[in-house]
Amino acid sequence: MEIKEKLKKINFLISKESWLDMEILEIKGGNLVIACSTDFSYGHCLEIKFIDVFHVNINAEWKTDTSKAVLHMANDEECLAVNQNYQIEQGNILFKITAEDLQVPFYISAKNLDYNTDSVLYYKKENLKDNERIADWVQ
Repeated sequence: MEIKEKLKKINFLISKESWLDMEILEIKGGNLVIACSTDFSYGHCLEIKFIDVFHVNINAEWKTDTSKAVLHMANDEECLAVNQNYQIEQGNILFKITAEDLQVPFYISAKNLDYNTDSVLYYKKENLKDNERIADWVQ
């Protein structure tokens, strides 16, 4: 699936929720995973994975306005401005995330992105349904 198609699908999944909070779940092996949830005390419903990350300018957590597209590819003007400050290497894509309560967007430069729609539970549960899993850190 092409990046533009993935962005469209991710924004569609986000738009299905009345509200959605986001937070950095993991930065590991050059990848950045953002978790999305309506209630982080129980789990999350969407993971957005940025692959082979070069640059990150993002808060640890934020709220989104699900009535608008949240995740975009940055336009040429934004790419130029970020590149002048951070010398992003060629071959990376500059992604832009719009947070609900902030005037300035977040930027992530990466080679690719993917997503996962598993319901990730933050508690033990037996007889998991399809597309349910328990978070790795739950004992």
